[in-house]
Amino acid sequence: MTASEVRTNPFISVMPHFEEDRSRYIIRDFHRNRSYEIPNYGLLGLLGEASEWIEREELKVLAEQKHELSKEAAESVVEMLESKNILASPDSEVFDLERERKQWEEFGWGVAFDYYVCIRDYPYYDDNDSESILERVVKRSERHGPPPALYKEYEDVPRVELGEVDDDETLESIATVLAEDGRKPTRNESTVDAETLSEVLFYSFGETGRQTLEGVGEFLLKTSPSGGSRHPTEAYVAVLDVDGIERGVYHYSVKEHGLERIGTAKGVVESLRRATGSTPSFVVVFTSVLARDMWKYRDPRAFRIPNHDVGHLMETFRLVCVATDLNVMFEQEFDKQQLAAELEIDRLTEPILVCASVY
Repeated sequence: MTASEVRTNPFISVMPHFEEDRSRYIIRDFHRNRSYEIPNYGLLGLLGEASEWIEREELKVLAEQKHELSKEAAESVVEMLESKNILASPDSEVFDLERERKQWEEFGWGVAFDYYVCIRDYPYYDDNDSESILERVVKRSERHGPPPALYKEYEDVPRVELGEVDDDETLESIATVLAEDGRKPTRNESTVDAETLSEVLFYSFGETGRQTLEGVGEFLLKTSPSGGSRHPTEAYVAVLDVDGIERGVYHYSVKEHGLERIGTAKGVVESLRRATGSTPSFVVVFTSVLARDMWKYRDPRAFRIPNHDVGHLMETFRLVCVATDLNVMFEQEFDKQQLAAELEIDRLTEPILVCASVY
């Protein structure tokens, strides 16, 4: 390639935009976080001509001959596209980024790289300004209505009550683990019982209290911190070998501290056996209800928040398992599409983030 050549920016996307009275196309530049309306659909064809490296003068000639622009208009259009970074020259940093993306793609991280490019220059909220965080949350509530439901519940499904948890005994054990973390689990039994499963779920995901903010509504309190007390993480449990609970897939009900049966465990076992090589006593699937976080964190970095949330929960879950003499193995390499189908969830609104196999 030469300095006189140009090519369509690899980090732009053309998207249709529909309104009541008309439809149009929008060019999104994910590198600069800018959008442009296409005033003439002929520009789409011109961008197609530059999908590979092409001399500027040759592109102008094509604009005249193939897209019926005057010589002056062709020159003006090409210059305009370059000025807006829609057409880029060889020395543009977008092609350095493109080469980096190919390296990330080799390791399966292409989408993560795209996400980074989209949000890297996005401004942060300044929490030191005169408007307090609470004031902003109240205003958000006024604009977007009340927060999404605190609980996810399934209606008309079989339920398993887990019973009350012995707070004093379990908390004393967990306190010991926190003080002497690193000890090996000493469990000898081959089967986990329902009481142990109940303790693990309650102290990892259960509701320990509530708080109310005037003008905003109620928020749950749990054993792990959560940005804005949004607690987006949901837990699904594949019971495989738990004494007193029928084998199957359940949703953990935070509201009732119980299990809602939503299917068999066949798909979960098949998906995770390939990753672990063995069958655990039970598996907990961590998902995130994105709407809970999106109500508060309405910017491109919002997806970081549920990942922070699940990170806290993973460590809490690990500590609780150690306190109850259980071994846990976290898995992230599995068939998420199959698992989502087994759980009957929409991966766009409630993605699966991690699985925990417990032995």
